[in-house]
Amino acid sequence: MGKTAFMLSMARNMAIEQGNAVAVFSLKEEKSLLLKRWVLMETGLEKYENLEPHEKELYDATVSKLTDTPIFIDDTPALSVKAFHGKCRQLIQQHGIQVAFIDYLQLMTWEPRLYKRELEVANILRLLKDIAKELNIPIIATSHQYSSGLIARRPMLSDFSGCDCVVFEQNADVIALIYRPGYYGFTEDECVNSLKDAAEIIVAKNRNDKPDNAWLTFDKNSCKFIDKEPQRIEISEDLPDNDLEKERIDKFTIRNFAYTFDNFIEGECNLLARSVGLAVAENPGRTPFNPLFIYGNSGLGKTHLAQAIGNKAKVLTPRLKVFYISATEFARQYLDAVLAYRKHRTNAKDISELINFYQLADVLIVDDVQDFATKYGTQDFLYEILNQLQHRGKQLIFTSNKPPKELSDIIKDRLFSRFRRGLSVELAMPEYETRSAILNPTCRFFPRKYAKKTKKSVMPNLQN
Repeated sequence: MGKTAFMLSMARNMAIEQGNAVAVFSLKEEKSLLLKRWVLMETGLEKYENLEPHEKELYDATVSKLTDTPIFIDDTPALSVKAFHGKCRQLIQQHGIQVAFIDYLQLMTWEPRLYKRELEVANILRLLKDIAKELNIPIIATSHQYSSGLIARRPMLSDFSGCDCVVFEQNADVIALIYRPGYYGFTEDECVNSLKDAAEIIVAKNRNDKPDNAWLTFDKNSCKFIDKEPQRIEISEDLPDNDLEKERIDKFTIRNFAYTFDNFIEGECNLLARSVGLAVAENPGRTPFNPLFIYGNSGLGKTHLAQAIGNKAKVLTPRLKVFYISATEFARQYLDAVLAYRKHRTNAKDISELINFYQLADVLIVDDVQDFATKYGTQDFLYEILNQLQHRGKQLIFTSNKPPKELSDIIKDRLFSRFRRGLSVELAMPEYETRSAILNPTCRFFPRKYAKKTKKSVMPNLQN
């Protein structure tokens, strides 16, 4: 995919363009091979053997140039974290290195050995973070990504194994994923933009700033990433780009305009939830209440309030894409996409299209999230979509018949943490006055002499 090439490109730019001293710890390739790759990147040559006289002259001149650059390569195999710490400290004292690269993380060793390699990797990552703080230098490590099998799509954090994913997210300040569509045979996108040499750097996490993806050009001949965005033709955001997308937008855009704030009866039982919902509707994605988690027993108005928020947001800003979907329907979509992939085994086009579709949402409402219980594949899929939307400042709204704390045993930790990140509001059982206000509009349809009697008999059992 180009992890080492990307690392070498970064090290080269820091050392040659900016004059910073860098250290490269290569556990995968020998020092001589790295130097040859650097020479090819600098010269644009396609090989380093059987060169023509003028090519040989260029090659030798570039080797001499690289020898004088402040790049220090260590190719010690099976390097331990303790040894890495000592070498970095020595290089800082002798040469003043300002950044250290590791290629790649899973080849480092931990002493003493543990019974699970995943635990060793977790300990290595935590200690590397401590070393970076102690020495006051950034440490940039490449890592192997454990594919879930659905490889023909943009990578996700969930493609790492379960333990690694949590550890990476907890300890890494920045996580960048590389996606090259041409690697999987995708040569054009829906707008007929060429993807043959395109490379997308996906910033899946950025602790200190807002994640922002970038497009680069990958030169296969020299195995170099070029800071040049491929020429792209953008389409209007208002127009669906294909029939499937248009059909999905029509299906999942809120259509039940009967759910509004005007007919949502306010009382002490829902005062906070209604007030917060109105604030979210007026400024979706720009309040501290993102995501908004609405919970309460069945029949208390969770769906009404959630869709009222979506309808209000749509009225105030007609261009917003407001999607509403139940957890059961979302799980069915994901299962259909997975089954389609397993049937054809060529690519994961259906899954990619589903991801791209949900990334169109400005407001995403997921109803009855408790129905995701034990559907761990669907939970991972939803988590990545939520990550992308939240990083882009989109509004997320969830409803459940259980409070968040009661979902911890049935929802994976990282998705559970997303549910609790914003604000959780409860719709409680309506008190007498609210039940009366709810029943008043209904009693208008009864004859006057029966209305009072009907209201009195119904109210004790009335929930909403």
